[in-house]
Amino acid sequence: MASALPTTGPNRLAPPAPPTTPLFQCPECGTAHAALPFFCATCKFEPTERRGYVDLTRTASSPPSLLRNLLTQPPSQSLFQLPLVSAAYERGWRANFARAGFPGIEKERDLFLDFAAPAAAVLDMSCGSGLMARRLASSGRFGRVVAADYSDAMLRQTVEYKNKDATAPEFDVVRADVARLPFVEGAFGAVHSGAALHCWPNVQDGLAEIQRVLQPGGRFFATTFSKLAYLPNRERIDRYPRLKKAVVRAEELVPGQRPYRFFEVDELEYLFKAAGFVEVDVERLKGCVIVRCRKSEE
Repeated sequence: MASALPTTGPNRLAPPAPPTTPLFQCPECGTAHAALPFFCATCKFEPTERRGYVDLTRTASSPPSLLRNLLTQPPSQSLFQLPLVSAAYERGWRANFARAGFPGIEKERDLFLDFAAPAAAVLDMSCGSGLMARRLASSGRFGRVVAADYSDAMLRQTVEYKNKDATAPEFDVVRADVARLPFVEGAFGAVHSGAALHCWPNVQDGLAEIQRVLQPGGRFFATTFSKLAYLPNRERIDRYPRLKKAVVRAEELVPGQRPYRFFEVDELEYLFKAAGFVEVDVERLKGCVIVRCRKSEE
């Protein structure tokens, strides 16, 4: 099903100027800040620069601990803390999503650019290794691009790829918790989140935060997996006792919670509308789901 919302035309439109108002906010007290990194005089919070990215989580004063994250975070998050996974993401891991129906990163970029109007600032939330953020920065459609993820390993990979091309356009790389985004209300004209909703510990909290940081009328484009993608894989998993045992163990790490949450189309429509989005359009491509929506103008 095609998007019910109008597209913006050719991708080559000139970008607007970067935002002139503060984009970031202190994750502790909410004070607005224009530049990175910053020192919050209100609450004395100071983000930490780590390997080329800025940590804007409430735990920024403590270096990310792989062991602690693996033991305390939901499996859906802790998996992507592993350096092996982040290194493999653009070396075949992400390409395998095509089996579930994902269009592929180049086509997904085009779909997003056709949907989102040029904006002073765009957010790539749960950016992974930065494969979409780099493309958004190179598109010439946005004055400022912010790539955000919770995984230290993924952010380090984002910075590594970013630094490999000295001619690539600049963009911000920050560590952020989707349930407590370090951005002011109405900061972004558009938000992209690719293959990520199923990894968020609490989807409702994440959607509420995305809705908050969008400008009135701002567009949100998200891809995720449907339950159609999960069930056939689970049938294959059940054929292999050792693999099944490992998956069951991962599901038991957090009581009552599977490592990933896969969705029905009507479930996604409900969640997005409940978060305040309007003109919610959910398109299913086999096991892939594309959601297009916007924040109300009111």
